[in-house]
Amino acid sequence: MSSVLALEILREARARVARGWCQGTSGEDGDGNAIEPWSPAAQRWSAVGALVAVWDDLRKASSDREDAIAAFQEANLSLLAVVGGRLRAWNDMPSRSRNDVITAFDRAIELARPG
Repeated sequence: MSSVLALEILREARARVARGWCQGTSGEDGDGNAIEPWSPAAQRWSAVGALVAVWDDLRKASSDREDAIAAFQEANLSLLAVVGGRLRAWNDMPSRSRNDVITAFDRAIELARPG
């Protein structure tokens, strides 16, 4: 079950980054102020912030907290495998673009697919 949830987390996190991406913080509001990535006012997310924000939504909606944690860990490990570790530092590199982050999520989704 966690593999299916991990894919959900990766897909939704990718969608958030596609809507808005940031560097140097996990989340930003519409004015560019740093905020918690799970805040309803968040409009831009780092790769880490998008994962955490989606996991927070899942955690609140799930009756199985352990499954939600396992799914988050699986999603995170898939993305870490793509970027070579240190996700926050990778996201915040000056040469990094939103398209790079979206591509990394696409590759992580492929890795996390069952079978």
